[in-house]
Amino acid sequence: MISATNLGAQLSGKDKKNFETIQGELLLRAGAAPGTRTDAEVLASIDLANFYRADTEDARLATLKAFLESRGVQPPWELQRSLYKALDDFPPMAHLINLTMSEAQPVDILGARVFEGVD
Repeated sequence: MISATNLGAQLSGKDKKNFETIQGELLLRAGAAPGTRTDAEVLASIDLANFYRADTEDARLATLKAFLESRGVQPPWELQRSLYKALDDFPPMAHLINLTMSEAQPVDILGARVFEGVD
């Protein structure tokens, strides 16, 4: 794995000398687990281009409908609140948070780490 200073330098385009590593205590998320094929499929079904192109909350929610339903979030939906409810106890999200809190991770391998064994 790469160090946090190297990751910061890569993401920002700045020299790693401009970064200082700080220490803290981890607050790992409970319920973390790698994503399943079903999790990956429902996330892959979200058309992000349509989501970002949408000019209303209802249009954005329409792109998230299958995901929200799969997570048991009941309508009526509000974008931020509904996404929070869907992701708060979503095992792959907790897994992603724990992975990235434990050490810096290259962005290009996160999908494979969060969805281990899912093609």
